Amino acid sequence: MIILSITGFFRMMLYILVIYMLVRFFTRLLLPVVMEDYVKTEKRRIDREREAYYKAEKKKEGKISIDPGSSRRGKRKGMEGEYVDYEEVK
Repeated sequence: MIILSITGFFRMMLYILVIYMLVRFFTRLLLPVVMEDYVKTEKRRIDREREAYYKAEKKKEGKISIDPGSSRRGKRKGMEGEYVDYEEVK
């Protein structure tokens, strides 16, 4: 049989209140620092992506560049058969 006491109840409520206040205090201290760091890293990532986009856009017209990461055979892994590129003969 569980016996509840008034002092035990108030002690538990006091612990909950103290824990809540500590979490709230540390959140107000640490959250701005964490968010500032997150925003800086995301800004750097976006700047790198923008820079890469503009570099790719500046390539001269008529210049051929092959990206080794984009092959047709790599996308078709797991499928049976071999990819054959047919040309229409007129």
